[in-house]
Amino acid sequence: MASNDPSPGDPKLRIFSWVTKVCRKLIPANFRRAAGVVLFGVTPDIPISLVSTMAQKAARRAFVYGFFTTFLFCFVVIAVWTSVIGTFQGSELGRVYFRDDKANLIEYSLLCPLYVGLSATLVVLSCRSWVGLRLNSSICPGALRIPRLPLGLAFIVGIGLSSFVTCRFISECLDPNIYEKTFWYISYLNGEHQRMLGSLGIYYSLLNYSLFLVIFAAIVALLPIIATAAEVGRCLRAPMANIPASFGALRTRLSDFVSAYLVAKAMTFVLILNYITWGWLVQGHSVTKIAMGAALSLVCMFFVSFPRYYVELEWFMLDVRRAYAAGEPPPTESEDLRSPNVRMTAHFLDVLLIGSFFINFWYNTFNGFWFK
Repeated sequence: MASNDPSPGDPKLRIFSWVTKVCRKLIPANFRRAAGVVLFGVTPDIPISLVSTMAQKAARRAFVYGFFTTFLFCFVVIAVWTSVIGTFQGSELGRVYFRDDKANLIEYSLLCPLYVGLSATLVVLSCRSWVGLRLNSSICPGALRIPRLPLGLAFIVGIGLSSFVTCRFISECLDPNIYEKTFWYISYLNGEHQRMLGSLGIYYSLLNYSLFLVIFAAIVALLPIIATAAEVGRCLRAPMANIPASFGALRTRLSDFVSAYLVAKAMTFVLILNYITWGWLVQGHSVTKIAMGAALSLVCMFFVSFPRYYVELEWFMLDVRRAYAAGEPPPTESEDLRSPNVRMTAHFLDVLLIGSFFINFWYNTFNGFWFK
């Protein structure tokens, strides 16, 4: 690499730097500006008054309330309900009773409460990150671009998507070609082996609708994080970008942004585990499962890390400009918003599960598509 074109030392950030350089060369400036307009057009407009009233422990409380509320409705209610109607345990051939449903026992007792709690935490931290940037003039002294999507419209879109996915999912649950065995939430029509939804099945549908809605809320919560990174990067590129003077000061002022990244990474990990346990139940070709796997690998995995990469890259380029202005050699090492312990944990998760999930999912999907 030429000395007049420095790149950060971190391998992932260096690759991200190369990708951004290629995109800036290939994509016209008008299209890049249009992409920024689209980003802030689809990002919900978060009222400052709503976030400013949140207590400092709001994120922790959101996790606790989300976790235990989900545990109550997903595990306790279903365990009691199946005990009453006789599908908690039994010996009927072809029937999966709730006590023997290992996948749903793991999901409803641990994984679903975890990702609902993390999703609630992510929403709080995402909102605080964006509003904190708007209120902190030391990071971006100039005027910021403001998100324009009304919260009500974002809520309506989430309801519509959740309803569509739920209907598709439940129709697959009733299909013996996809789910060979009859699960505890399914009833038989007039005593025959024709599947239908009874009262517990309707509750199961509403429960999954709520869980899908939570996942879509978490995806929407990534948009203010991306918007925060976009504005911080734009401010760091501006000629007046002489504050904050140190990366440590920037890290402190973006503490909610960094915390949101960590929560999103943890939620990605939990959702992958949930996807794996879900796969234990599916014997046939499930469009819903493939679609959720694609969304998980593309949206959660890429868009979780890209905002952090973008801020760190823009800070590196700011350091380069400062070095040139002072007549010093440009830096070769980049800064990291994460603490050393968090960085090590994130690398471990990436190698252990997240990266392998991405490779295995797309390999199996294309292999099954072309060679089925």
